[in-house]
Amino acid sequence: MKNLIDYLESLYPYYLQESYDFCGYQIGKIKTNIKKVLICLDYEKEVEEFANEFEPDLILTHHPFFFGNKDEIVLNDPIKRELAYNIVKNLNCAIYSFHTCFDNSDKGMNDLLAQKLELNSRYIHPFCQGMHIGYLAKPLEFSEFAKYVKKKLDVSYLLAVKGHNRPISKVGIIGGGGASLYKFAAMENLDCYISGDFSHHLRREIYYSNLDYFDIPHEVERIFIYHMKKVINEFDSNIEIMLVDNQKEAKVY
Repeated sequence: MKNLIDYLESLYPYYLQESYDFCGYQIGKIKTNIKKVLICLDYEKEVEEFANEFEPDLILTHHPFFFGNKDEIVLNDPIKRELAYNIVKNLNCAIYSFHTCFDNSDKGMNDLLAQKLELNSRYIHPFCQGMHIGYLAKPLEFSEFAKYVKKKLDVSYLLAVKGHNRPISKVGIIGGGGASLYKFAAMENLDCYISGDFSHHLRREIYYSNLDYFDIPHEVERIFIYHMKKVINEFDSNIEIMLVDNQKEAKVY
């Protein structure tokens, strides 16, 4: 039987990660007999408190613990350096990160978000592997669809750019920071593209693209935490799991 890491790598293979990404093993001791797993979006100080109490055999994160050169990060980031020291010297476990290899999987992040939106006839964009596309059960007007997205994705707010006046039917989504990929959405003649992390200048570009765009909080990716629990339970229901869903959306004042 495969061990847990091999199993997860078979579901979310590293060849799916984007060229800029740093998925996979991050730091610490790799254990083959895994009985306790902690799952979070980012391993940070707040999560460390839970890890110290739980004493996991494995920590699974969505975002890489080291996003870039490990030596440079440890040298220049004292908080990250302290966290790394505790993992190696005290927790004695490993961190694995499944970021864009999870996002780009046909059963990963964006498929899950498309399911939450109840999109029909779903497919993956032919030139943008992370973008999942589908159709609403019935067309919705702009403001009506905004309320629908907030409810279905369980987010407290969204930012919207209205680029046309037709009802919304054909929709694409990329969780996280996929705003810059809006041209692929326009290429596919979507009525609305949903993603996150757009800047002022990008917003102006989208405005002139004949495309409605909804910018949602990056924290929508918390779906990773709960889905990974389900995946691990299917592999071995005896593994004890701690979920740390500590990241909150920015408040709207």
